[in-house]
Amino acid sequence: MRFFLKAFALISYCNVSFFCQIGVAEEKKIKTSFQANGELQTIRDEIDHLYRNAQGLFQENARSDEYQALLERINQKKDLLYQRETEFKDRYSQLHTPQKEEFALFDQEDTTIGQLISEYGSKDFLYIVPNEVSSIKIALQSAIAIPRESWQEMIDLILQYNGVGVAQINPFARQLFLLNKDLITCNRITTRQEQLALIPSASRVMHIFEAPVENIKNTFFFFDRFRDPKRTFVYQIGAKIALVGTKEDIVRLIEMYDGAFDDESERITRVLSLQKLSPDEMRNILKAFFGGLAENTTLMGKNPSELSVLPLIQESGIVLVGPKKLVERAMEIVKETECQLVDPSEMTVFWYVCRHSDPNDIADILEQVYASLMKFGLESTDKKETKEQQASRDVLLNELTPPPYNTIDPVTRGLVNPPKVQTPDPQGPQKTVKLKNFIPYGKAGGIMMVVRKDTLDRLKDLLKMLDVPKKMVHFEVILCEKRTNMQTNSGLNLLRIGTNALNQVAGGLDFLNQSTQPNRGILEFFFSRPSSKAFPAFDLTYNFLMNQEDIRIHSSPTVTTINQTPATIAIVEEISINNGAAAVNNTGGSVSYQDSYSRAQYGVTLVMTPTVHDPEPDDDENRNYITIDADVTFDTIKSDVAYKPDVNRRHVINQVRVLDGETIIMGGLKRKDSNDKSEKLPFLGEIPGLAKVFGASQMTDQMTDMYIFITPRVIKNSKADLEAIRQEELCRRPGDLPPFLECRKEARLKQKKKLFEQSLKLLNGNIHDYKDPQSCY
Repeated sequence: MRFFLKAFALISYCNVSFFCQIGVAEEKKIKTSFQANGELQTIRDEIDHLYRNAQGLFQENARSDEYQALLERINQKKDLLYQRETEFKDRYSQLHTPQKEEFALFDQEDTTIGQLISEYGSKDFLYIVPNEVSSIKIALQSAIAIPRESWQEMIDLILQYNGVGVAQINPFARQLFLLNKDLITCNRITTRQEQLALIPSASRVMHIFEAPVENIKNTFFFFDRFRDPKRTFVYQIGAKIALVGTKEDIVRLIEMYDGAFDDESERITRVLSLQKLSPDEMRNILKAFFGGLAENTTLMGKNPSELSVLPLIQESGIVLVGPKKLVERAMEIVKETECQLVDPSEMTVFWYVCRHSDPNDIADILEQVYASLMKFGLESTDKKETKEQQASRDVLLNELTPPPYNTIDPVTRGLVNPPKVQTPDPQGPQKTVKLKNFIPYGKAGGIMMVVRKDTLDRLKDLLKMLDVPKKMVHFEVILCEKRTNMQTNSGLNLLRIGTNALNQVAGGLDFLNQSTQPNRGILEFFFSRPSSKAFPAFDLTYNFLMNQEDIRIHSSPTVTTINQTPATIAIVEEISINNGAAAVNNTGGSVSYQDSYSRAQYGVTLVMTPTVHDPEPDDDENRNYITIDADVTFDTIKSDVAYKPDVNRRHVINQVRVLDGETIIMGGLKRKDSNDKSEKLPFLGEIPGLAKVFGASQMTDQMTDMYIFITPRVIKNSKADLEAIRQEELCRRPGDLPPFLECRKEARLKQKKKLFEQSLKLLNGNIHDYKDPQSCY
């Protein structure tokens, strides 16, 4: 019993001691609270007094500088009030915090926000927790001790990551709210990205982001897609975007935007006109290529990288709206797609540069081929021709035809004052002119082609076969011309009988007599006798003349020409021709007549057109045959009359086929003119045997003979073959061809056999010439 009494007494003593200690602390608290309340009440009264003074200045319409000092005092008092409240809260929290709660584990399997605040946060602040926030369930698992000074930061992070915000009402109270329902409760409002660096971490910030106007929708949907739906919110405010969240989340979103959106990501608009496809068809093609497009205007631009295509049905076009890269790529696809569609009736312009051929020749060939394609090759596919196509081929020219070049009548052309030219009547029939589809331009060496697109590929293939290096032919020509003029005069030249005779005895030979008589020769035999009983006096003179003129012309020209192109060689002589008298106006106004002259060319003109044939398939030597169309004109000047010559012209046209390198001889240009003239005495000149004594004869022979040697050579490699031919020509003399040298040797032998041929002709007259068929002359 005594033991229990002692124990009770001990317990009672301890309790009394404990309560006594509590009483002393409470007394100190009460004294401190009374002092704090009095100080806080004094500060608030001063603030109210300052606000009443400000209200009086406002009613008196005071200036702004008068408010300045008052506002500074109000702010100082507010700061002092906040400081005193904070000091009181901190002292009270330290005084009532037990020593055993210096740390906590925060390990709770199933709890709510309200329980978490009640256990760990109610000792520091007065938390105002709405029902919808208090009932949010969370689970905390941790084996780490968290110090007492970090509880507030930990509670703020837990609330923030669960979509709950904390608003600091004053130093004693804090308000919990759902972040998605209270957006204006934030620590700072910023408008520039640099301001975010000055804000403490984990602070709730509202950042006003300014995006390009054309890209505002894409920017909004970009932020909305990548934000944290519990604690970061995005709202569009006109042309700006408001980002509400923690500093770290906002900085991260802006960095993502800077990396995703650059200069190439700006949205642009382009309008394209379609020529071959409808707007709906082109839109389906773009949709298949890009894997989807914006289907309507309300959802347009929800994806920042999405392309929008708006068809324009009436204008036959489409509108492309989207990022610059996508729009440019879409434009390329539209152009490539339309280029791949070939409309048979569509015309195109193509420029081709001729490298080895004449543009005029190629244009003529292509014109014929294209006409055949249009008439026969395309009739089955395009049987109906539209009016536009017909207008592109046939153009009616009305009142656009220029007048003739020279409308002056030939009769009045030489007059000083010809009559006025009458303009043609514009009221004439319409003239249909067929336009050319192939226009050669020689200065640039090309052809402008205006053709249908479906024929362009075939024409290009044809051009590859036509515009190739042409074969050339090198002609070696030798012209051998011989002109021979022979004249023989013999017979009685003078006979005088009776009193007209000299009546003397004389006789002899006279050589190179300078007599001016036209029929006198260079050798005369004269005989004179006086009269006798049997014969009267007489004078007798015989005349003998032999004249021969030989002219030899040798020429060895060479010429090179392209296949199927004429080559002309002209060896001519230019002489003056008397045109007769022409009227000439003198200075005094009188008219006189003088001879007028003109220049004319006569000689040999050779025109050759080669055609090179490919070798035969079974020819191992790969030899070419050449067909030569030759046109030879040979002029001979015959008359001796000055300025009015008689010209004999011979013209030969033939066609031959020879092997490459063979020589052909063209003859048939031989001409021989013989003129015999005899003068005889009656009766005596007709007696056989005495006719030569009592008569005179004159024989003239003119002979012209010409041979042409032609050797064609095909030049396949223009550079190498021409160099070889040039070297060969420089190493030999003109005319040194083996066949020609053989003929020359034979001609010299024949000349020796005809030593006294002309003298015998003087006595016997002309005889039939014997011609050796193997002779060259």
